[in-house]
Amino acid sequence: MTSAKRKSYFTNDDLAALQVAFDLACAELRLGRAALAAREQLGALLFQIAANGETDPRQLRRRAVDCFREPAHVVPPEVHPASLLTLAQVFSRGQFRHR
Repeated sequence: MTSAKRKSYFTNDDLAALQVAFDLACAELRLGRAALAAREQLGALLFQIAANGETDPRQLRRRAVDCFREPAHVVPPEVHPASLLTLAQVFSRGQFRHR
């Protein structure tokens, strides 16, 4: 599901969906823990997509993988606010645990 309004915060359910999407995308792209920069970029892509309203983990994964596979998958600067980058780093290191 997507909405026209950009999200400014994420609920625990949103974060859980992002974690599932991140894990699925890493597996599909074969990004192991050693691929830290790529995993952080993937996490930033996922947060950008989720900030635009997508909440389904499978759709999040599909859209992020599609973007990541593009030859020029550079994440625009507006995707890198400190909070999003920090959350992407937490995901990439496997530190997020949904309760």
